[in-house]
Amino acid sequence: MKKNNKKKKTNYVYILIAITITIIVILLTCGSSKKEIKDESIYSVIYDDHQEVQIIVSDNSYEDIVLQKGIDAKIVFVSLENKLNENNKEILIEKYNIEKELSIGEIVIEFTPNTVEEIELTNKNKTIKNKIKIIDNIDKFPKMEKCDVDQKC
Repeated sequence: MKKNNKKKKTNYVYILIAITITIIVILLTCGSSKKEIKDESIYSVIYDDHQEVQIIVSDNSYEDIVLQKGIDAKIVFVSLENKLNENNKEILIEKYNIEKELSIGEIVIEFTPNTVEEIELTNKNKTIKNKIKIIDNIDKFPKMEKCDVDQKC
């Protein structure tokens, strides 16, 4: 009987060691992935005479975006009926004196970013805080590929 109890205890110890090692590996993996988080901003697409970026309005935020300095910018806000509310319905970009009320569908804001900087994209009461990063050359930074419906990326 004592040998069986020793074997059971030994098995439990090995199981506990395996669980502990698994937990350590998971924690180390999660910790290292935080260092590798990529910029999740939406980069504008440059056309011949302007740049354009589309933002899907959510309940409590817009999205961070990146624009290139010196090119006319069109920011298209897309608001769905079930996402538009009293908190997010008015856009404010103080640096460019832009204040615009959103409605269901698409609303376009146009301006020309003229200096390299980071400015605030917020709502009227400033409870939503996102950023517009204005850079010299958007081609220097990685950006998501834009695909047509029939294309594979």
